[in-house]
Amino acid sequence: MTPVREAIAAQLRQFAEEVAAALAEEPQPRGWSHEDLLMLGGLHVDHATPPPRERGGFSLCLVGVATDQPGP
Repeated sequence: MTPVREAIAAQLRQFAEEVAAALAEEPQPRGWSHEDLLMLGGLHVDHATPPPRERGGFSLCLVGVATDQPGP
């Protein structure tokens, strides 16, 4: 992975952590594990960014779930 892609992936992971922290303050997911909140935060981030094909094949892995899988 190139340095630019590594930097982008790191920023997206950080954003997912921030989303997870914000979700932890909401009443609905109270009691959820950090891993579950991070997975949900990662889903929010993945859906807020363009699909992998539009990113030139950039692959991001959050919580062990690769986002570079082909779409429907």
